[in-house]
Amino acid sequence: MDKINFINPAAKRLKIKGKTTMLSLDENIKMIVKKLKNRDREIPEYGDFRPVREEFLNPDKKLSVTNFVLEINKPSKNIDGHEKLRNLTAQAYNLPHPYKSQILLATGSKNDIFNALNDEEFLEKLPKIFKKLARDLEDA
Repeated sequence: MDKINFINPAAKRLKIKGKTTMLSLDENIKMIVKKLKNRDREIPEYGDFRPVREEFLNPDKKLSVTNFVLEINKPSKNIDGHEKLRNLTAQAYNLPHPYKSQILLATGSKNDIFNALNDEEFLEKLPKIFKKLARDLEDA
């Protein structure tokens, strides 16, 4: 009788020999901001849309979170002018726990959100914001 081999052949190809380096928090933030800017077609100027988010694993072992997220979403329908408004939020998760820490970074039209993402000063503040979210989640 033949035995069934349950080893996934793709798993063998994913092994990496030697040291691997993780991107730093700053590098990950630059990467997800760039990815978020490239997804501008998914965000209409007017009306409803699905939240657009980019996420990365926490590279800093000093912070007690597993994931960081930047998300563009639509505000609640009970807000005046909600059809054209967009929110940019930063979030931190500590999976598998169901808790998250979140902060609203910008609100405005699609152009306002992308102007914020292109602002160098804004990009310099993001690492501090993510670290604050991690501390807030730790305190909860």
